[in-house]
Amino acid sequence: MLAKIPQYENLEVQICQVEHLPFSGATFDFVCTYSFLHHLHEPRVALKEMIRVLKPNGVLYVDLEPHAKYWANLKEISETAGVTITPLVEREINATINIASQVSNQYAIKDSVFDTAEYSKSITGGFGAMDLEKSLEDLGLGAIKVNLDWFMGQGGVHGIVSMHLATPVGLVILH
Repeated sequence: MLAKIPQYENLEVQICQVEHLPFSGATFDFVCTYSFLHHLHEPRVALKEMIRVLKPNGVLYVDLEPHAKYWANLKEISETAGVTITPLVEREINATINIASQVSNQYAIKDSVFDTAEYSKSITGGFGAMDLEKSLEDLGLGAIKVNLDWFMGQGGVHGIVSMHLATPVGLVILH
């Protein structure tokens, strides 16, 4: 992924562990993470460190993390006998609930290895809005806005090319 970062004169890439960021406290106005926290066994430790390096009134932006309620609903649909599952819902179940077996088949990676690598998604079932908000509050973050929207089709779209592919899917927001 580092090879994909555009080269700019004013951009410096740091390779470090998120649990021990090599920056002084209150260094940054903005800290951003994209599709990252669900790979961690202890996302709270990473969040604490991200908040530590934020300046007062700084912004922590976290995006594309699995929505626990959405995933739970898909799992329930997939396990309910006699339910007619549309192609879109089937694709979404395969792209979320059944992704470990797909990765295993495609890349010869054991399901258990995939599940460990996607810990907060595969093992704990994603993030709940109230739990995430409480964690951020406990860690001392000020004004918090948690918006855990996930739309039907996103599981099969977000990792492909871009969100423009979501247009024909339609938008179903689950809160």
